[in-house]
Amino acid sequence: MRVALDGKVVLITGTAGGQGAAAARLFADAGATVVAAAFDAPPAGRAAVLTDPVGATLCLWEPAARQGAERVNEPGAWAMSMLVCADPQRAAAFYGEVFGWTTEPFGPATMLRLPGYEGGEPEQPVSREVVAVLGPPAEGPARWAVNFWVDDADACAARAAELGGATVAATDEPMRTVALSDPQGGSFSVTTAPTAPVGP
Repeated sequence: MRVALDGKVVLITGTAGGQGAAAARLFADAGATVVAAAFDAPPAGRAAVLTDPVGATLCLWEPAARQGAERVNEPGAWAMSMLVCADPQRAAAFYGEVFGWTTEPFGPATMLRLPGYEGGEPEQPVSREVVAVLGPPAEGPARWAVNFWVDDADACAARAAELGGATVAATDEPMRTVALSDPQGGSFSVTTAPTAPVGP
């Protein structure tokens, strides 16, 4: 979902969850602020937009005809969402309370897992219970950073530049990933998919 908040364009990541008064009370009691109350998006489902206690915006999704991500671990698919904020411990406590997510250290970051959930594919490098990543403490506005698989991250960055976007940063660890911004200022990153061909 792509919306403008306080004059800035952002990509909002989401997670499936029930809507209604009970859900709104649960999130509010845990410290969230409602940005957009639950609204219908027929025939796909219902959505609501919230800001969590550390200031990151997210979307709740109650599926109907559209269940959510249908493609995984291949070029063109959503790869992962990472929460970047100054207080990861507070964020972990909030998401543990409202979603039942647990934490698992992973280098400088923390994996967020939903016990009993089985996503992705058996051969992926992390547990299939992983639903998101919590980054190490970082200054600046809290945000959910969205990442997508592509055939070639550098080729995607070059094409983005042709279309008016820009490269913000790039890394080869643990895989080739390029952070990009679109012409309106929305930010996201792309990672070369493990199955993508490398070189000529």
